[in-house]
Amino acid sequence: YVAAPAMVPYFMQNPDDDWAGTRIGLSLIPFFSFYNSFNLIITNAQGSTASGVAWGQLWDNYLPPDAANTVPQYWSIGLSIAYLFYDFLWLSALAIYLDHVVANEYGRALHPLFFLDPGYWGFASASFGSLKRRLFPVKATTTSATGPTDGGNDVDMDVAEEARNVAAGKFDKPPAVKVRGLCKYFGGNACNKKPFRAVHDVWYYMAQDELFALLGHNGSGKSTTFNVIGGLSSATRGDVEIFGRSVNDDMSVLHSVMGVCPQHDVLFDQLTAREHLEMYARIKGFEGDVEAEAQRRLEQVKLQYAANSPVKGFSGGMKRRLSIAVALLGDPAIVLLDEPTTGMDPVTRAEVLQMIAEAKRGRVIVLTSHAMEEVELLADKVAVMSHGRIQAMGTTLRLKKRFGTGYRMTMFPSSPESAQAIKDFMARNAPTGTKLAAASTTSTNTTTATNGAAAPTQGSTAIQFQLPRQDDPLALVPFFTAFEAAQKQLGV
Repeated sequence: YVAAPAMVPYFMQNPDDDWAGTRIGLSLIPFFSFYNSFNLIITNAQGSTASGVAWGQLWDNYLPPDAANTVPQYWSIGLSIAYLFYDFLWLSALAIYLDHVVANEYGRALHPLFFLDPGYWGFASASFGSLKRRLFPVKATTTSATGPTDGGNDVDMDVAEEARNVAAGKFDKPPAVKVRGLCKYFGGNACNKKPFRAVHDVWYYMAQDELFALLGHNGSGKSTTFNVIGGLSSATRGDVEIFGRSVNDDMSVLHSVMGVCPQHDVLFDQLTAREHLEMYARIKGFEGDVEAEAQRRLEQVKLQYAANSPVKGFSGGMKRRLSIAVALLGDPAIVLLDEPTTGMDPVTRAEVLQMIAEAKRGRVIVLTSHAMEEVELLADKVAVMSHGRIQAMGTTLRLKKRFGTGYRMTMFPSSPESAQAIKDFMARNAPTGTKLAAASTTSTNTTTATNGAAAPTQGSTAIQFQLPRQDDPLALVPFFTAFEAAQKQLGV
C-alpha cells in the first residue's frame, strides 16, 4: 500500500529494458499488478477529453518507445490483469504447501517432500518411508544394558526392563503398538536454547485386546503422548509403530483404523447427536449402513433419547459420551480416549466406564486419566507419567504391591465400650505395624445390618486402622479370619 504508488510508475511504467525483469517480479505480488492496472485505467479516464480504456485496448502496449532499448518493451493493462490470475494460482499452491509442512495447533506437519510420497496421491507408499529415512534420518533415542541411556539410576526397574525388551524386540504378547524412544520437545530457539521436554525417552508396548492407561498429573506428558500417537503432533525423536505402521510415515493409513476422543469435544452446537455420528461416519469413509451405525453408537452410550436434539443443549457429560461414540464409529482397531470421563456425574461415569470395558474386546484402547480408581477398574497395563518420563509401569496389582502403603480398615463400633474392645482386639491380633489412622463421626442413617452385627447409626464414630503392606498376599488371611469370628462379639 505504501510502496506501490512510488514503485509502480518508476519500475512498471518505465520503458527502459533494464527493468523488464523487475516488472515481471513485481507482477508476481498481487498488489502491484492490481495497482498498476487500475492506475492506468483511472489515468486514462481523467480529464475532459479522456476516452477511458475500451475492451479492445486492454492488450495495447502502454510503454512509450525508447531509442536506447535494444529490444522493444511491451506491457499492457491486460497483462497485469493476467498476472493477477497467475498470482492466484501460485499463492494458492504456496498456501496449500505451507498448510501441510508448517505445524499448527490443529495438526502435524508433513515432510517438506511430502508431494513425492505416492501415498499422498492415493498410490502405494511402501517405499517412500524408507527413502525418506535414508535421505533425512530421524535421530532416535537408544537403550543400554540398564534401560534408557540418559535415565541413570532414577529409572524404575520395571520401566527399564520394559525399555530393554522393546529395544530388543522381546514381548510377552504380540505387540499392537510399540513406542520406541519417543521424545517431544517444545521451544529451543535462539532466545531459549534449552527446549521444554514434554515427553522424553519413552519406551513401552501395548498388546491386542488390551486397555493401556497413561496416569499422571496435569503437565505430565499424557496428552502430548496421546497427540503424537493420534497424529495430532509430530515426534521430535523416536517413533511409534501401530500394527507395523509408523506414525512418522504412515499416518494417513493409520487414521483409517483409528478412533480418537480428544480432551476437548469437537462438536457443533447446531447439529444433533445423530447428525454428528452420521457426518463423522461419512468423513471416516464408513462403507456400511451409516444410519444403523449411528443408532448403534447412540444406544451404546445411552444417548438414544437425545438423538435428535441439538448438541448446544447437552450437558458436559452428554457431550463426552457423544465424543466417545464418535471415536467408536466403524469399530476401529485402536481407540484413543483422552480423559473421557471429564465432566460426568458419578452415575454416568460408571456407565461410561462399563461401556469402555466392554469396548476393549477386539481392539487396543489407550486411555489417559487422572483418577486411579477408573484406571484400576479398566486398565490391563498402567504407565505412570511425570515430567515427561515414565516413572512406573505394570498392572494395577503390581503397582499397588510395589508402591502401596497397605490397607485402610474402617469399623463402626456400636458403643464406646465396643470401641475400646475393637482397639484391644487390634492390639492383640493385627499385623505388626498397624496404626490407628483416624476416628471421626459419620453421617450415615443406616440402623440395621444383614449380617446380624451392630450397624452404624447417625452420629456414630468410625475408627480407621492403617494395615501395613504385606509382601505375601496371604499374610492377612489369619487376621481377617479372626476378625470375622469376633465381629459380632466386638459390636462392629
